[in-house]
Amino acid sequence: MALLLLLPLLVSGYLVCLYDPIAYSRLHRYDGQLLYLQAGRFGLTCLFMAIVLMLLFVGLVSHTWLDKACLKPELKMAFLIKGGCYSITTDFLAAFGQLLQKAGVVKESLNAQCVAFGVMSALLTLVMPRLGAELTLRKLGKELNTTNIRAIEGYVLRESVSHSPVGIALVESFAFQQQVMLTMSDRKVYRGFIQSVGAPTEVTGVDQEIEFLPSVSGYRDKDNLTVVYTTHYSDAESATIEPIYFRQENIVSICRFSEDIHKAFEKNAPKCPTELDPIVATGC
Repeated sequence: MALLLLLPLLVSGYLVCLYDPIAYSRLHRYDGQLLYLQAGRFGLTCLFMAIVLMLLFVGLVSHTWLDKACLKPELKMAFLIKGGCYSITTDFLAAFGQLLQKAGVVKESLNAQCVAFGVMSALLTLVMPRLGAELTLRKLGKELNTTNIRAIEGYVLRESVSHSPVGIALVESFAFQQQVMLTMSDRKVYRGFIQSVGAPTEVTGVDQEIEFLPSVSGYRDKDNLTVVYTTHYSDAESATIEPIYFRQENIVSICRFSEDIHKAFEKNAPKCPTELDPIVATGC
């Protein structure tokens, strides 16, 4: 009996990791023993819920409602029913136990019903991950007050990088199509829009690569790290602009770009002196 329940427990825990959107988005964080423990925890939850549902179902349905009820002769003639006594029963647990007895799996009637209950609970345990995933989607839709699956997927994507502020900034910029400025490890600077951040898998999160559509690019000065823009992609035909693909590990910093703030900084920034004032010019 223990083996009968252990296998569905582990399988259902694995299915929860695959079907539940929240669990799947965080699956890449676990490895080795942590992954086994996580699958076991989900499996125990599914098994417990399956047993509770089976107990309720058996308690409400699996009964013999009328045992050997014999109709009166006048009723038999009125309803054109053949003579004899009838039983009204929905005791599926006893019926399944009898099948196990006939098959030679168990001998005693009580043990047969216990085994039948265990088998049905194990089968229901394998169904629980799908039911749980559907309930999770409904719960997320209710919390977000939306039925848009893309909005729900965006929320799940954000939850998958909740441990990383840079990851949150990338996902939110992608979701809301906000212009960002990226500084790379080689001091290159890009302004533009994030087209894709990928999707989490069983072993990787969304912290691998991004697809970036640039609008302006340049570099940071090696001495004072001021940004110098060299290429304006808006000057070219939109059809010729191709996205750039970056590894996230090469991104040093990311910030949302605001044109108003940029103009305010340009307005208040000190003007570069002329060649007649070389001493001050070196600090520009």
